[in-house]
Amino acid sequence: MKSARPVATGIRTVNYPQIPVEVLPNGLLVQTIEDRRFPIVSVQVAFPVGRVHNPDANLALLQLAVESVKEGTESRDARTIADQMDYWSIHYSGELFMESTLHSMRVLEKHLERGLEMLADLLLHPVFPDDELEKTRQRWSSLLQAQRSQPDFLANERAYLACFEGHPYSKNTITVEHLRQATRERVLDSYTRNYIPSGAVVLFAGDITHEDSVRLARRFFGSWKATSDGRIEYSAAAARPKKILLVDRPSSVQSRIVIASRALPVADPGMIPLRVANQILGGSASARLFLKLREEKGYTYGAYSRLKSYRQDGLLLAGAGVRSDVTGQAIDEMLLEFARMAEGFPSEEELSRSQSEIIGGFIRQMETAFSIGALELRRRLCGLPLDYYRTLPSAVQQVTPEMVRAISRRVLAESQPVVVVVGDRKSVEKQLTHLGEIESFDSQGKRLSGPQG
Repeated sequence: MKSARPVATGIRTVNYPQIPVEVLPNGLLVQTIEDRRFPIVSVQVAFPVGRVHNPDANLALLQLAVESVKEGTESRDARTIADQMDYWSIHYSGELFMESTLHSMRVLEKHLERGLEMLADLLLHPVFPDDELEKTRQRWSSLLQAQRSQPDFLANERAYLACFEGHPYSKNTITVEHLRQATRERVLDSYTRNYIPSGAVVLFAGDITHEDSVRLARRFFGSWKATSDGRIEYSAAAARPKKILLVDRPSSVQSRIVIASRALPVADPGMIPLRVANQILGGSASARLFLKLREEKGYTYGAYSRLKSYRQDGLLLAGAGVRSDVTGQAIDEMLLEFARMAEGFPSEEELSRSQSEIIGGFIRQMETAFSIGALELRRRLCGLPLDYYRTLPSAVQQVTPEMVRAISRRVLAESQPVVVVVGDRKSVEKQLTHLGEIESFDSQGKRLSGPQG
């Protein structure tokens, strides 16, 4: 007997906590999520600064800066920092995203002040010593060279460059040449101009009260002054014509396919219906792309789609790795599924399953104070409403088949998709000619003349 799929009925709101806020005189915003179950405190410092803020002349500066803040300050060298983090069990990480930067620290509550003193030292007084910067540069050079052997990396890079041509959102990758050109002086200047307290958020989560959070934030971050305002403004990218892009990967027996459609800004009212539509299209192993390309056609081990949403725009990326000999057929089937989403209605079972998956995934994100903190930072940096998470389950359940079709038409049918194939040019190029004019590149991004063969 076939069991019924879970349905997210009855969940209208979630117990999303009231998160107190205080703004320090220097513009730094302090928030606290109190959870006294464990003697651990996490501190997340988020900035509305990301890859988009790199200058066009060098896209490596902020990546090197974020990677290297832990490699030396005015009072500590890299070895001292590493030893003290180990001794006090301070777990630190720094990450650069498209529009934000996040520095995170977890520490036992009894060592919180020691951890904050070190975190403040890293963020306020980095010196980026030449020898340590060179080590970071070499690590990233090796990483970038390794990435260029990966079909997923090559496909996503080409999709972003094509969909956001001439726009800051195209700054999704960096080059080895930019790494070589990034001097200590330029990295330091880029860091001090962009990472300022005004607009930044420090969020404490765990065994701490808000009163103590504010007191400690004043003590360790209150002297932080902005040297300049590094913010930049940018508008939505211009519409681009349909493109067929082929990245040559000689002798590859598989093709990596990515079909990219421009989507919506993160705070657009249509984003919730679009999340449901994406879940139906390719959000899981029960979605249409997976069932069509794997279960029915046997072209691939898996086919999925995902959304990337930013403040001014977004992408829907559908992808699969397929045998070289069925590349063209697989693309045709994927485009047919795009058309089906725009022309018809989802079944009751598809809609209910997708709503349950989205709500269930969201609830799992609220399991710890740290993960709730990550949600809150995203909400604040993206400009989402104060009650966004509290009402998200209800909003997802209110999505109707008509709403799914309407948003699918808007995103999948009315926009011009970019089709990217990474594979053996000799094997797949002729399979793509029916789609339109093909632009070909090598794995380093150099345009190839052609056609070949």
